[in-house]
Amino acid sequence: MGTGDPPFRAIADDLRRRLRGAEWGPGARLPNRRVLSREYGVAVNTVGRAIALLAEEGLITTTARHGTFVATPGPAAGAHAGIAARGAVARAGPAPIVGIANMVVPGEAPTGWGPTVQRASEMALSALGASTRFFRIEGRGNALARTLSRAVASGVDAILVVYLQDCTAWVEAAAETFLTSGRPLMLVGTTPLRQAVPHTYVDERAGGFMAAEDLLAAGYERLCLLTPFAPPGWLRRRLEGARLAVGRAVRRGATLTVLPERPALDWHEWSERQSGPARGRIVDRLVSEALETMDLGSRTAGSCAFIVPNDRVAELVASALRRRGLKLGRDVGLVGFDDIPEAAELGVTSVRPPLVEMAGIAAQSLVDASRGAPLPTQVCVPPRLIRRDSTLRTPAASAFAG
Repeated sequence: MGTGDPPFRAIADDLRRRLRGAEWGPGARLPNRRVLSREYGVAVNTVGRAIALLAEEGLITTTARHGTFVATPGPAAGAHAGIAARGAVARAGPAPIVGIANMVVPGEAPTGWGPTVQRASEMALSALGASTRFFRIEGRGNALARTLSRAVASGVDAILVVYLQDCTAWVEAAAETFLTSGRPLMLVGTTPLRQAVPHTYVDERAGGFMAAEDLLAAGYERLCLLTPFAPPGWLRRRLEGARLAVGRAVRRGATLTVLPERPALDWHEWSERQSGPARGRIVDRLVSEALETMDLGSRTAGSCAFIVPNDRVAELVASALRRRGLKLGRDVGLVGFDDIPEAAELGVTSVRPPLVEMAGIAAQSLVDASRGAPLPTQVCVPPRLIRRDSTLRTPAASAFAG
């Protein structure tokens, strides 16, 4: 890439390099043009010209409503431009049978991550002409390896594994089974894996960046990551993204505090052992501590905001703030994660995980692989921020508004 290249060609060269390096796998969504323009320090139109050039080369596909995606091999390119429309193409060859292995968590809501990915995978595979066969992952440890052995013995043509907890240790323990199964296999989860196993996962850093960036853009200057449990890997990655967003805004006085400094509970203790009332009391105490730490008074009202691990915690924080006479979006900002239905009812801005998108990418990749195409090693998919009243500031604009 020469120094005399026009900016859009230099950006196209760099994006082409990143595509060839599998930073985004087949069917993956690229960051939107506004995000890329900030990353490269150029105008949105300049990024648009680079994207148009790559689209002409057939490396990516773009749609007005859905965004920009890495092209997939063969006539089935454009995974998100209409997966159902490719069903006829997929059915032209032998219909593969894809095993779906999922750890079913007792009491998990139908809208939970695991059930959502499982259903979306079944729908995507069906639209592509494949049949599915379900395998429950029982327990931990070597449970996944045993499940994969059962799937292989049943005669499936490919295997899709849903791993939606912090379980990289036992996922990677089954890597030998993955690599010797003789079947195309792809995982869908929350965590990037160190093993060279094909998988698609959520870009949690991007989610944390989006949450903080949205609050900063709305004029909130003093942010607090409030977590009632010690941050597991997925939350630490969100924190990294939030710190990156705040770090870029330091010259404007932005700060990010993590409270409490040493949570007494871990994630499993919080999610499995604490009753609803107990969780409410814990979060209420944390909100009191946070408000005192941020010194929320008349002078700072409207400049403080919380980022919380998920929308269930956001519900509890919103309730605690209401009891103190504080209104979301006016006195305090709030961003959650997962975009559960209750978040919409409360007007809480939330970062929605790309569960359907990940399932679609895995389904397409496995169907293609069952016919000889190579599997991508790693596909990182960004979430989406759903903006609601809890981050729409109503006071007079602060220094951020300019």
